[in-house]
Amino acid sequence: MNWGSNRKSKYGDCVVSQLSLDAFEIAWRQDNRQLNWNCLFVLPPWLKAWWRSFGDNLCDLICAVHRNQTLLGIAPLFIDKQTAFLIGNNDVCDFLDVVVKTDEEHPFFSVLLADLKSQ
Repeated sequence: MNWGSNRKSKYGDCVVSQLSLDAFEIAWRQDNRQLNWNCLFVLPPWLKAWWRSFGDNLCDLICAVHRNQTLLGIAPLFIDKQTAFLIGNNDVCDFLDVVVKTDEEHPFFSVLLADLKSQ
């Protein structure tokens, strides 16, 4: 599996790239409400706190999907035993999700799932 950082994969006119937690927070601060950040448990400060507490033996995989240089969404994932999970867990988080631009859910998830399957 190729779960390395700085990984970029191209799917038609879309590109999937891996972000660090810090780059994810920068994307959040610069987003100007293009993506749906409507849940506390997808906000980078919360996910960074969760990661500091529970992410020691895990590999983060925060995937950003762009089409023609426009951000469609970000999936805050981690890898455990070759399986991808949303960052967080049911004991601490009430709701786990991704952040996606309105009306771009289908292309976002299609490209994200294709990328995860190719790993």
